[in-house]
Amino acid sequence: EDILRRDPTCYLKYDCCTGTSTIEDHVKPLSQGGDRWSYSNRRGACEACHKRKTQRESQQARAAKRRAPEKHPGLLL
Repeated sequence: EDILRRDPTCYLKYDCCTGTSTIEDHVKPLSQGGDRWSYSNRRGACEACHKRKTQRESQQARAAKRRAPEKHPGLLL
């Protein structure tokens, strides 16, 4: 709740933005090493923008898993 008081307006401001922060968002996602409890890693966001950001992060994570691993430059295959 401290975050929503600090950030009453959505910081993401996508075209679907409702303007009012209703949820805490992690600026650097936990899946990418973001700190869950860090005050500086959390911002207020509206639900619509948070949903869009989360979907985008999920798509990027799935795409990264599908990419073929790069061959080690020192190995001859």
